[in-house]
Amino acid sequence: MKEIVYLEAPRISVFEDAISLDLCQEIIAKHTKDTMNPNSGTQSRQESYAQVTELVENRGISWGMDPHHYDKLASAIVRCAKIPFNHIEAIDIYNYPEGRYLDLHHDYPYDPRQINYYKHGGDRVGTGIFYFNDDMSGGDTLFPKYNVSIKPKAGSFLYFQQNYDEETNWSTIHESTLITKGCKWIASCFFADRPRVGYSQRKF
Repeated sequence: MKEIVYLEAPRISVFEDAISLDLCQEIIAKHTKDTMNPNSGTQSRQESYAQVTELVENRGISWGMDPHHYDKLASAIVRCAKIPFNHIEAIDIYNYPEGRYLDLHHDYPYDPRQINYYKHGGDRVGTGIFYFNDDMSGGDTLFPKYNVSIKPKAGSFLYFQQNYDEETNWSTIHESTLITKGCKWIASCFFADRPRVGYSQRKF
């Protein structure tokens, strides 16, 4: 596992070979077979109190997450970013067929009290993205405020931090650029600054 640091503060890092290519293909195959919900924007609008809408989020989302795959990805997060298990929010699988994208947005909640994980205290302080494939055109993760562009590489893990000041949070605006050929597959999740609401112990 090799870490490539794109920015020190706020931290933006990519860990290469975070997960195996076999696991990447296994996850893609499962969710191709299960099909995807194409309306991730609707779900995000409901869960984020309209912070992210259908006009921003144009991609498919998994109907559910296999516990075995969750454990594998969560274990990789702990190894790479040193995030405790109980600080990890739900992990979701997404795909971006040709013509889809994720427009400019922020991952920190504008009002943490409105989000179930944080309404009893705490805040979101980081984001993680696993890239499962790289055989497509487009789909780079772009941070325009820092002129940082990350090209997906199968098996790699992107980790970037939010903070407790608004200037830093607004500077982490980012997007997934338009897919012009093929289909991009990822998993993404967020990290709390303390054990999240609703966490139950898992056996890894």
